[in-house]
Amino acid sequence: MSAEVIREWCGTAGRITVRPVIDLNGAVHVEQYEVPDRLKQRSRWTDPRCVYPHCNRPADRCDCDHIQPFEQGGATCSCNLPRSAVATTGSRPMAPSSIAGSDRVPTSGSSRPG
Repeated sequence: MSAEVIREWCGTAGRITVRPVIDLNGAVHVEQYEVPDRLKQRSRWTDPRCVYPHCNRPADRCDCDHIQPFEQGGATCSCNLPRSAVATTGSRPMAPSSIAGSDRVPTSGSSRPG
């Protein structure tokens, strides 16, 4: 794409949003409980639907919570944050032995601060 084409787009666009590229191949880790937007977006792209069996809720309508609870040493990392409808439905199903297409396993009854 040429610089002239980009200049033309920028000249006619009402608003331009520049976002960093999100690499889906590597793990992303932060040293905090709260999940930053870049990790939430990455999770939406890697798990487009709720990861619990028989739940087809779209990821953008799901919570992004730790598999291993943060209070018990669970990292705020892309490898520990599946999309799950659990928080939005108010119930947590029993932990499955595996999730199709993933080696991540949610825990039953994990708690979250606040």
